[in-house]
Amino acid sequence: MGGNEQMMDFKITDNIDACKQEIFNKLNQGMQAVANEVENNAKNLCPVDTGNLRNSITTEITDEGDDKVLYVGTNVEYGKYVEFDDNKSHPSGQAHFLRDSVATHIVEYKDKLESFMK
Repeated sequence: MGGNEQMMDFKITDNIDACKQEIFNKLNQGMQAVANEVENNAKNLCPVDTGNLRNSITTEITDEGDDKVLYVGTNVEYGKYVEFDDNKSHPSGQAHFLRDSVATHIVEYKDKLESFMK
């Protein structure tokens, strides 16, 4: 090292908090986009008589520990009978409109959520 060494100055910047916030924001945006699709799909599958049941379908995103959870449902009392009654024929819509709004589109929802995380 014959005296020609040079000292280099450098600064380390910690962006971990900003990165975490960006990930959190993207996850929230993705979850909201998926929630909108789940709700729309449930409403499209829902049997309609007066429209009361269809209009009552909502989604909610909650934090449960380290997990974000998406709920889809209705507060209409007879909704559970429409959802679970396999023996009832509906002129429009179908039984299992809530379950199927998730199950039949799960790959689409996964892809949508992943697209927000890129």
